[in-house]
Order: sequence, then C-alpha cells, then structure tokens
Amino acid sequence: MIVNKYIPTEYLNKVNSVASNNNKESNTNTSSVSFSDVLGEKIQAVNDKIVESENKTINFINGEEEDIHNVMISAEEAKESLQLAVEVRNKLVDAYKEILSMQL
Repeated sequence: MIVNKYIPTEYLNKVNSVASNNNKESNTNTSSVSFSDVLGEKIQAVNDKIVESENKTINFINGEEEDIHNVMISAEEAKESLQLAVEVRNKLVDAYKEILSMQL
C-alpha cells in the first residue's frame, strides 16, 4: 500500500527551511516549532515506514530479500505507525468538535 510516494517540492522546501531555522534557533537558545510542522514531519515518518515496508515486501517477492523476519517486522511497524496516526487524528478531530460545541 503506497500512501504517498510522491512528495511535493513545496513540502520538501518547507521541511528544509524549518530544519535550517531550527539549527539557527538552537544556536541562539530559542526554539519555536509550529504544531503543523511537527505533525507534518510525523506524518511523513509514517509514510516513509509504509513505503519502506512495501519496498521490502517487493524485494522479498522478487527474491532480493532473503530474511522474511525483517520483512514482517517492517510490515508490523508500518501497520502500528499508521494505526497510531489514525488514533491521533481521531483525538484531534474529537478535540476540535468539542471546542466548536463550546458556548462563549
């Protein structure tokens, strides 16, 4: 299952600029990272695990990978990462709905 093999250039530029800003900020002992940047990085990490798992599976099918143990571990890690991401999303949506339903 491929979630997103294509990574938009805008996203890569944004991640690289955030990383360079973080390096500059760490030198001045101030650090501020936006929630959306952290969330984007974590989603990208989940996507990377899924792509890695798929590549290992394809390599195993083609006979390039000999150890099924590593293939299965990679698949489980990808599955668990995706399930965690879905649960985090569900919690965020629930929190957003609760905020919307608050009366001012």
